[in-house]
Amino acid sequence: MMQRAFFSAFAAILLSAVLVQTAAAVPTTAKKATTTVTGAYKPLDLSLTTLVDGTDALDYTVGGGSLSFQVDLTGTFSTPVGNSYSASGNAGTWRLVLSEAFDAGITSYDDGNVYMFSAAAGLQVGTLTYLGGLVLDSGSLSPGDTPQNNDVFNLFTTVAGNVLEVVCYDGNATCNDFDLTGLQDLQHIGPYVNVTGAGQVLDGDRLNEECGPATAPAPCGSVIGLTASSVPEPATLALLGLGLAGLGLSRRARA
Repeated sequence: MMQRAFFSAFAAILLSAVLVQTAAAVPTTAKKATTTVTGAYKPLDLSLTTLVDGTDALDYTVGGGSLSFQVDLTGTFSTPVGNSYSASGNAGTWRLVLSEAFDAGITSYDDGNVYMFSAAAGLQVGTLTYLGGLVLDSGSLSPGDTPQNNDVFNLFTTVAGNVLEVVCYDGNATCNDFDLTGLQDLQHIGPYVNVTGAGQVLDGDRLNEECGPATAPAPCGSVIGLTASSVPEPATLALLGLGLAGLGLSRRARA
């Protein structure tokens, strides 16, 4: 009898361990998001206030595995003060992705909390991609200043060190309840477009002159103040604050 009870208890413990380890690889979800996009890529300033799809927003495998974060956002756009013309409307949908997959120098580790780490400045750590749906409500917006579907802005680290921190309230073996905080500014270059037979190519016609030519582009803005959370309670609702200083689109005057 005691032997049977012992094996039953052992089986229960083993099953629990298997379930915990399985949960460690299950993506978790952000509940709400907001972001502001302003700056040197005239003429669009974006205010992305609504989380379109927070499913599987955070993906982490315990034990030195990969860490990634992804959300789709929508909101409004307007032209900045002082622009030569004015326009405003719905900004459409933009996808933010941060992941180790972009560069071998981007890794993750945990010491009670979970971190994404960059071995140096200037390593690609993510993308911001326009998925479509921009609607003009007032003013005018030229075709050359309008985002094209699947325009991509590549995001780069500005210093060596931690890129973001994830606090896992239910333990980093599962991390279903989390708060995420960006620990450094990220620079961006873009837009890149998909060209048949050539893959992603920087669109030199729409790259602001401040960013340099397509053959030698320079970062023209930054991602700042990134936070996110999975907690749904009103007092601690998930928030994603993302400042992208310097994102918009501009057609460079042709010679």
